Amino acid sequence: MRTLWARRWWRTATLLALAFLVGYLSRGGGSIDEAAPPRKMLLDAVEADAGLLDRVELARRRADGQESRWVFAKDGDAWQQIEPFVHPVDAWAMRKFVAIGGALEVVRQEPPTDATLKALSLDPPAGTLTLIGGNRATTIDLGIRGLAGKAFLRRRSGSDPPGDILVVDAELHHRALGIDPSEWRSRALFPHATSAMSVQFDGGNLPLTLERKAGAWELVAPSKTRADFQQVEEYLAASARCESSGFVADRPQQLAVYGLDPPSATVEVTTKTESRTLLIGDPIAIGSQDRFGMVEGTPCVLRLSAATLSAVVPRFALLVSPIASGVRAADVTQIEILQPGDGVVQSLRLERTLDGWCDPFNAAARVKTDAVLQLIGALTESRAKSLAAGAANPADVVATVVLRGVGGTNLGAVIVSRVPETGEWALDDGSGVRRVFVGTTALPLTSDALLFSK
Repeated sequence: MRTLWARRWWRTATLLALAFLVGYLSRGGGSIDEAAPPRKMLLDAVEADAGLLDRVELARRRADGQESRWVFAKDGDAWQQIEPFVHPVDAWAMRKFVAIGGALEVVRQEPPTDATLKALSLDPPAGTLTLIGGNRATTIDLGIRGLAGKAFLRRRSGSDPPGDILVVDAELHHRALGIDPSEWRSRALFPHATSAMSVQFDGGNLPLTLERKAGAWELVAPSKTRADFQQVEEYLAASARCESSGFVADRPQQLAVYGLDPPSATVEVTTKTESRTLLIGDPIAIGSQDRFGMVEGTPCVLRLSAATLSAVVPRFALLVSPIASGVRAADVTQIEILQPGDGVVQSLRLERTLDGWCDPFNAAARVKTDAVLQLIGALTESRAKSLAAGAANPADVVATVVLRGVGGTNLGAVIVSRVPETGEWALDDGSGVRRVFVGTTALPLTSDALLFSK
């Protein structure tokens, strides 16, 4: 009985003690948080706000005692390197400075002495990082990196003198002193290509020019003809995604060393607000498909991979519309087929009626409506298998098909020729570019093919 009573007493005493401890801690008495010293961060909340940052200045001391200096500034929503020359940079690469600084905890703080400052490479500093934003400038003198991943620095606000020596993790030192600043540059070649108004490629034997007109794309050179809207848009989207593979040299003494004076080829993309030209130079090495390159006006040589070159160089065969005529089939109400023969041009004219097609000069003639629609479809909808520049040999011309609309309005004409060697059809809308179709393509052009026999 006494044993049972003793157990109950100890249980009650234990519960009372726990209740007292919980109540004591809940009032703040003896809390661990209260006893621990507050954490000291390298940057305060305003300095660590990436949204306020609008300028970054970085200086590094070289082995010869001189400084290399870079300046980056916010330009709208984008960032630019403005020293030593202008070049777009990655916005996140700049914001990361304050992201790292805002997360750095000061693990130790020591008053400076002349001997200590020299020993820790803080007088003069190995590097200086200045973060400007929100009407505040914070300058950080960066010293050496020590053991266990720690590093030494001093900081100051505005024109205040530097304060104590601070010990922090070395992550900010690594970024400010250990990374090549060219890694922060944007590698995009044509970032605004999807807004292009024109594209010009000069590659020697076959220059090519595309222009956007009234919402459509037209090939201006080497021949003036219709472009394939979808293919051009896909080409521009691919160009906007293309990047260089890296930076080879800044401010080269002789561009000719890289085959850039003169360049082997150029690609110029023009928008409503800017024109950007890529210079393409020599192969990087013998047997390599990669080439040197440069964006005109920016003094740094780039490396262009074979895949990048394939994407940014416009190709005639890919961008030209493969359809023989730009006329819509639904707009055609009359066709006229002109066929040369024995020095005389024979003409066959057919007109659309409410229930089919007719010969307006021969009421008794019965027209094969399916054949007429097949011919119109071949001219206005079928896609060629290949393209050929230049007009056809007059001796190879089989017929000229004139397409007219309501009231006899001339919509366009297609010159039909046959390639003697292969039997392929070649259709030219007058632009001097032949759309080539296989020889088995059905093109009803004669009276026998379009009219029923009596």
